[in-house]
Amino acid sequence: MPTQKKKILILTNYPGAYTGFGKQVKEFLTYSYRKYSDRFDFVLVAAGMTEYHPDFERWPWKTIGVLPNSQEEINNLQKDPNMMRMASYGDMNIEKIVLSEKPDIILAQEDEWGCNFLKNKKFFSHIPCVFHVTLDSLPILKDALDTASKTPYYWTWSEFAAREMRERHNLPHVKCQYPCVNTSAFYRLPSDQRLDLRKRLNIPLNAFITGFVSRNQLRKLFPRLIEGYSIFKKNNPNVKNTYLYFHTYFAEGWNIPQLLEQYGVDSKELLCTYICKETRNYYVGNYAGENIKNGTINKDSLVTPSTQIGVTESQLNEIYNLFDFYCHPATSGATELGICEAAATELIIATSSYSFGEDVIKLNKASIDLEYDLYTEIGTQFLKSNQRPASIAAAIDKVYKMDIIEKREIEARSRIWVKTYYGVESNSEKIIAELDKIPLKNWDFNCQPEQKEPNAIVTRDSDDRIWLKTMYRSILKMDVSDADSGLNYWLDAIKNGMNKNDIEAFFRKTAIDENTKLQQQSLSLEDLLDKDGRKRLLVVMPESAGDVFILTSMFESLRARYPKETWAFYFATKPEFFDILRANPYIDKVLPYNPIMDNLLHLEGINDHKGFFDVAYLPHLGTQRILDWMHNAEDKQGLELIK
Repeated sequence: MPTQKKKILILTNYPGAYTGFGKQVKEFLTYSYRKYSDRFDFVLVAAGMTEYHPDFERWPWKTIGVLPNSQEEINNLQKDPNMMRMASYGDMNIEKIVLSEKPDIILAQEDEWGCNFLKNKKFFSHIPCVFHVTLDSLPILKDALDTASKTPYYWTWSEFAAREMRERHNLPHVKCQYPCVNTSAFYRLPSDQRLDLRKRLNIPLNAFITGFVSRNQLRKLFPRLIEGYSIFKKNNPNVKNTYLYFHTYFAEGWNIPQLLEQYGVDSKELLCTYICKETRNYYVGNYAGENIKNGTINKDSLVTPSTQIGVTESQLNEIYNLFDFYCHPATSGATELGICEAAATELIIATSSYSFGEDVIKLNKASIDLEYDLYTEIGTQFLKSNQRPASIAAAIDKVYKMDIIEKREIEARSRIWVKTYYGVESNSEKIIAELDKIPLKNWDFNCQPEQKEPNAIVTRDSDDRIWLKTMYRSILKMDVSDADSGLNYWLDAIKNGMNKNDIEAFFRKTAIDENTKLQQQSLSLEDLLDKDGRKRLLVVMPESAGDVFILTSMFESLRARYPKETWAFYFATKPEFFDILRANPYIDKVLPYNPIMDNLLHLEGINDHKGFFDVAYLPHLGTQRILDWMHNAEDKQGLELIK
């Protein structure tokens, strides 16, 4: 008998996103799907994506988004930043997805706070949940310690966090599992190609470039690197051929041009990457703002790289090959993929031996340990590292003056390190081996999402924080911490004079809306449809009375194109407009509108989801806003155009 395949539900970033989690899961699934699809069914649950996003078709494995398809629902979620944030991680829809997919194992590869809600779900005690999380600072989060105490499968992205949990918190089962880095995509180009690359990008051939590839986040210490470079230049006044290169999005985080001015660094000595939004070609130059003119196509289309618009791996490899030295100052991190990718291209790496940096400095024989000071971060109370600019200056000076033969011998060690500890094949095999060990559990998946309590009695406490947390817990069935962004949003709203009655009304209305949605989800659309062998046509018009009435003028024409003998004609609208359609001779049945009907792929099908209708028309939506024109090649043309 064939062995039963294990279904693995992977909760993480979308593999098409330009994020560390996105890159990691793309490499892991590309390798594992190709080699182990005969033993495992892989289903990716994509954070931050709508349920049936059309981009999912590009991947061979099944992908499901965690956000509702209805823009109306998303708009409602955005009224509470915390609810929107948690919905983007999957908190709102994960139970529905689990009940639908019936996985054997759930693998969550996320920040700890982006997946610890799993332990509060009804399926948690029935399905093995593997947490592969990023923890970047001491002390270890209390939520992380609590989660790790409730599952035998808890992995961190760096050794320092796993060691702390094992030794200080008596959690001996916690282990470090490094992520996957595509060392085949990142490699050192031959010397002649490196020179040709500089020529093509108008970079001086003798330039010495210190590079930094990172998101422009506050924990990435661009100020320290700029200040350190400034000290290096002051200590070497005759050096004229050096540059900083920041591959980052300048429009978020640190104000980099202002930092250059603050530390006396010539803006012409800072290079950056520009990407054309139209052609996706990249260019290198001094920073001059966003949406600047691309003379090649005469459009204002050049932007610096972000999580939404980035370079390809091949282009990024070229960018690393422009560097002579890689410096990565940061307060903390789990695994910094920029360091790993730079190491794969055989660059000397400078960072500090705190947090993720322990794994770099201890194991990479081509690394430089930057001196740092620890400080306690306000609010979180985390210990963070602050690199000393003089140490950065010394590192730049050391590599700049290094003998070229000695430098090449040292650089080659970087690639050995990253292939040994972060290679796609070796780490994918380790993850697969661990998943293979987990025993299957027999469960009937009899769990339904918890109903909210819109009528819960909540006493108006004099302490606004206690009152709001009570509403979260009693009405919305959510436990939030004092640092929660949604909680603090409402506290700020109260300070700014928002009426507390309005806030309470919002919580209760949200609970009603959530319960209504759960009730709608419990009734399958298939149960409402006739099974008489005919093809199915659906027209959706949620509201208003006038729009529904006007649309009836098209019914005769539609019925002529979709004859009753071979087509069942359904119309979906809100129940209050059913009377307008009563006894209409052209339609077979009126269906209650559900926001899921805004998604054409849900209605007509995508991949192994067969859909419910052969053709669905959504005249309330435009093609510029949402996909509504595919129709399985079954739509009938009402007008023949003559050339």
